[in-house]
Order: sequence, then structure tokens, then C-alpha cells
Amino acid sequence: MAFFIHPYAVRIDAVRGALGSASAPLLRRVDALGLEPAAQLRVSQLIQGEPPRGDADAVALEHLVRAVGGEFLDNSQWAPFKSAWMVDVDAALQAAGVQARVSSLVFGSPPSPIPGLADIIVSTTEHDQVAAALARFDGWERVTEPEREAAAQARGWLARALAAGRGLITFHIW
Repeated sequence: MAFFIHPYAVRIDAVRGALGSASAPLLRRVDALGLEPAAQLRVSQLIQGEPPRGDADAVALEHLVRAVGGEFLDNSQWAPFKSAWMVDVDAALQAAGVQARVSSLVFGSPPSPIPGLADIIVSTTEHDQVAAALARFDGWERVTEPEREAAAQARGWLARALAAGRGLITFHIW
């Protein structure tokens, strides 16, 4: 089975604030995304306050992140990948003496306590936590190939989020 990580640098408070906001300007931005009708309807329902329905709404939540200005980050090392790849990269980081784990960027807290989001594999690194998460990647250069590029890319997500003054949100999709 193939897996994908879709990372975004985004203001996580904007994502939280969008859920249930009924914001007319946000609904217009969703219209401008050019989504298929069913996807547009589901994103609009999330904005109108309907709770997420588990992992089936991961794509709708991802569209919502785009609508609030989320910047999609390079995921070429993480799309697609086999399930063991993340384990391998985390093990390579550990073997190199690096504190960071990619899995901690993927299997962390969802962006909101709204019921249903706990069923979606979406994780946030708040803006005020990005610098500390990035510091845990110190020494990533010691990671050996083939895992080195994947570790560098995950580190790059945090570096971009920090440079943009945003947090990081990742979606784990299969």
C-alpha cells in the first residue's frame, strides 16, 4: 500500500477559526479553488459547522487548509512511500544521533478539538513550536543515504514554516 504525506506551512489558528465559522469570504475562496461539486460541498459544510466525519474528511480539511492560504511544501520524498519508509527514516535519524523523528510531525495533535478530527491522520506543529522542532533536526547531515534526502525534506518543511511565520500541518493519506 502506498502512503503520502502532504505538508503545509499555514497559520493553524486560521484553520481552527475556519471550522464552523460560516465565513462568506472563506466560502468564496473555496468556490475559487475549482473543486469537484462533492468536495466543494463537504468543505463548505465544514466551514458551516458540520463536524468532520473521520478520515473521509481528510481531503476536505486539506482543501480548507488551501483556502485559508496554506502553502503546499515539497513532498517528493514522501509521495508515495511504503509504510516502512518512515520507520527507516526515523531509525536513520536516531542512528545519526538526531533527536527529531518524522513520525512526530505526522502523528501529533490535530488542529482542533472538534469531534471527528481525531479520526483523521492530520498533525500540527504550532508556530511557537516550529523553532524547537527544527532544532531537534540538528545533525541531520549525518544521516546516510537513502534516508538523508527524506530527513532533509522533513527538516525543510519546518524551516519553511519558520521563515513564513507559520505553523506546519501534515496530512497522512493512503
